[in-house]
Amino acid sequence: MLIVRWIGRLLAVPLLWLAQLSGYVMPAMAARLYAIAWWLDRDGETAAQALAMLARSCGEAAALAQAVYWLQCRPQAAIASAGGLLALQSGKIELAWQMLQAGKPLGTDRDGRMELLEWLLTNGSGDGAAVQALAQRLGARRDLPPPLTQQVLIQLLWEALQHQRFEEARERADHLLSIDDVPQAEMALWTLARREGDVRRAQRHLQRARLDDSHKLSFQILGSIAIGDTAGAGELVAQLQQVDPRRAQALQTMLVQESRR
Repeated sequence: MLIVRWIGRLLAVPLLWLAQLSGYVMPAMAARLYAIAWWLDRDGETAAQALAMLARSCGEAAALAQAVYWLQCRPQAAIASAGGLLALQSGKIELAWQMLQAGKPLGTDRDGRMELLEWLLTNGSGDGAAVQALAQRLGARRDLPPPLTQQVLIQLLWEALQHQRFEEARERADHLLSIDDVPQAEMALWTLARREGDVRRAQRHLQRARLDDSHKLSFQILGSIAIGDTAGAGELVAQLQQVDPRRAQALQTMLVQESRR
């Protein structure tokens, strides 16, 4: 059996080269080549590449249908995660959850798509406790793709801030900014500077945070709530109402709940 697998992998190599070359100009051909190579090398990552090319050439619906079929006939984690992300992009949330549940027992994929799928679905569920639990679990990982790692660390930063673990929040913000320009970290440091009464430092962090008005005001409101400045948060909600009424309403509800505590 091992010899057969090695033969399959060797036969798949020229097909993979051709698929990579044709992918730039002929994604439909690349999708077929990747699919044939996958049947030979049995590597789920090859199937994921085939699905990506199929989505480019024939659309997400066709690629998703292929992912569902392949997952039934040869279950692999990479197929489940790639299919789940396609389902999520297509607005098929229930199917994306099904793909996630089907893929988890199959192991992991090399690019962290399974964790990304779980992160996106959990964040979209509106279950704050589930998001926080997942962030804690993923935050201990060192093998995730950098964009996902950054999103998890931002979540943990603002969770620390909202629970008034201010020194932890400062350390997390500084760590994020030592790696990249992270606007959410600048907004956390703006919050801490306001808490300490350092107006100039707060203004510097506010200017460095490259966010649109809606997101910047939202983080200002969350930060103001975290340091107990409900009056300031209320004024910011009024400003946000002019920019993004739906988000302003959600934050107004949060502010009312916090004021009642």
